[in-house]
Amino acid sequence: MRALISFSFFFVLAACGGPTGPLWEKSESKTQERLNALYGFAPDDVWAAGMNGTVLHFDGSAWTAMSSGTSRNLTSIWGIGPSDIWFVGEAGAVLRWNGTSLSAVSGAASVNFNAVRGSAANSVFFCSSSGLFVFDTRFLEFTRGGDPVECESLFSLGGATVGALVDTVDGSSANEVMTLSTAGGEVYPAAGKVNGYQMTVVGVTPTELWVLSENAESVTRVGSGAPRELVLPQGTSAVTAWVNAPDDVWLAGTQGMISRWNGTELTLSAVGESSAPVIRALWGTPASMWAAGDDGWLLRRVEVTP
Repeated sequence: MRALISFSFFFVLAACGGPTGPLWEKSESKTQERLNALYGFAPDDVWAAGMNGTVLHFDGSAWTAMSSGTSRNLTSIWGIGPSDIWFVGEAGAVLRWNGTSLSAVSGAASVNFNAVRGSAANSVFFCSSSGLFVFDTRFLEFTRGGDPVECESLFSLGGATVGALVDTVDGSSANEVMTLSTAGGEVYPAAGKVNGYQMTVVGVTPTELWVLSENAESVTRVGSGAPRELVLPQGTSAVTAWVNAPDDVWLAGTQGMISRWNGTELTLSAVGESSAPVIRALWGTPASMWAAGDDGWLLRRVEVTP
């Protein structure tokens, strides 16, 4: 019998409504390490990465530990295809999967990378608070007036467009969203400056963004018209997000909170007690969603037949 997460012990505010839709099944990860990243290409080809060089792969049946060759903490995964996947992390850790094995990529700056995204095999971007870099056949650094670009997060906008949340050049507490190409970056006109220091931003379309603020019990949807603030369950904050479509956006974070935007409203899919693990990564398709977080937690959204 599968071990489905029982939400009978989970609490939600009546104003937010209880968890709706399919349940989340806890999958055996065989690790207690914190998992920071998820990425995949099919229900039988999903990757997870986290602390102390942990790399896991799901083949449709079970998760298997993969040899990463590093003990550095890994923070993000992105790939152009099943045989070309990038993993990044602290202290300049950059790994690349070639379909058979993982190997370290030389030439990266010794900085703490927090995100990797790309638009092609020779157009991959690497984000850190110490600088923003691009790899074509070697690593190059983005600069503004000769100064490094401090990058907070990266996100895909579909097609060949990659967005970056970066610090403003004026040193204010606002951040800017840029679109990136190997030729350089330009300020994203739809969002402009985002007030306050943000944890991350994800894009849906070139005119719609989701802003996740650190330790805030709400998220902000920036699109046409005035920004819209959406309240999360009391005591929770969003740490990560994943976009399948404009009407299929997932948010997750503290207390095991997982919520879904359906194009009209934000509904609660799961939330736990204060001791529940933090959900730090999401990945999936409309038919198959995964969540990962502290203590090696891996959850899969499943339909339940009565």
